[in-house]
Amino acid sequence: MREDGGKPETLSYRRLKLELLLYGIAVADERLSEKILPLPIEEIPVISRRVDLTFPDGTRVNAPLEDGSPYQLRLLRPGVAVLSGKGMSVEAKSILTSDFHQRRTSLGNPFSEIGQICGGYFFLPLAGDPAPAPADSPRPPAGLAGIAVQHDLREVHEVLKAAFDEGLVEVVKIAIHSPTAFDKPAVERLLPYLEMVKSNFKCMVSLSISPPKEFGLLSLLYARGVDVIFCDLFLVDEKRSALHLPARSHFSEEDIVETLSRLVGIFPRGTVLSKLILGWEPIEETERAAEHLLSIGVVPVLSLIPAGRDRLSNVVREAIFDFLLSLNLDLDRNLYSRWLHSHLHLISDSITPNDSLEIDMREKGASAWTDRILMARWSRRSLSSAWALRRYFKVIEGGPASDG
Repeated sequence: MREDGGKPETLSYRRLKLELLLYGIAVADERLSEKILPLPIEEIPVISRRVDLTFPDGTRVNAPLEDGSPYQLRLLRPGVAVLSGKGMSVEAKSILTSDFHQRRTSLGNPFSEIGQICGGYFFLPLAGDPAPAPADSPRPPAGLAGIAVQHDLREVHEVLKAAFDEGLVEVVKIAIHSPTAFDKPAVERLLPYLEMVKSNFKCMVSLSISPPKEFGLLSLLYARGVDVIFCDLFLVDEKRSALHLPARSHFSEEDIVETLSRLVGIFPRGTVLSKLILGWEPIEETERAAEHLLSIGVVPVLSLIPAGRDRLSNVVREAIFDFLLSLNLDLDRNLYSRWLHSHLHLISDSITPNDSLEIDMREKGASAWTDRILMARWSRRSLSSAWALRRYFKVIEGGPASDG
């Protein structure tokens, strides 16, 4: 609740999420490092020092730890902390309080080398991500950046089952980025894992890919059960891409936008996503890219530069904050459209236009009950069922639909 006595309902948790992503969280209690963080803090690289929290309305945030933040976190009791700052104080549950990431498989490998839990996602890297990795992706195991990571299917199943037993995971996100184009060998590497997940777990499957060598592969991914797909633009300027994200610089903006346009013709509305990184190029460039993505039916997902790489000035943070609040301008506000995008609530380390829309609607006096419905797990399950029905009719005789 607010320190000034205001009711908890008056607090916009989506807005608080945005502020925490921008300004981070300062840990005011040393006990938190062993109770809430997945590993001892000294074992976590600076860019990966983040904390997973969930607020009373179900909003999830994966925020960076930053000394000097106006928001401070103190341990209240195991699994529950108090977040305070800027005149408010609210209880927040830690999403992951068990020893999940410290556990080992029956073959002796650490769970954390197979995948990691972040918010409602389980991240399964099958290839190294562009360096530095996006904030929502775990680091690839040592020495494996940029090449295929092949995990034993039994181990992946074992770790996934443990993750679902935690009661947190709703989406399995498979990352198959590499400096080369997405090709048939990559699909062959992916399909056994995809089939194992779809046949054993009731969940959404998200996939993150590079532009493909053959656009026909995109239809195959949809036919085989991928629900949500990312092809990340990250940065617009090619020189900045080469400086900050060398692997991303192998692909032009045109390559990525063409891939996204093809995906929009295959996947359901609201399920084609692309990440943009704020802080490494002028906001105007990012705004132009976000507006263009929205115009072609792609959901832009806005992330900040990884903590510990380059610190943002308060002036830049305030400009980014204002920009993020304006992202909802082109989105429909009807309940059906918001339901189609309700799965975006599970993205905890970034801001989507859906977050901005809900902030705007609440601050203009809209009722909170529809937001609570859209954030309920049964709402996302009904959405997943609708996707499955659409796939059944779109895929003809068990083969992939045409991508035009």
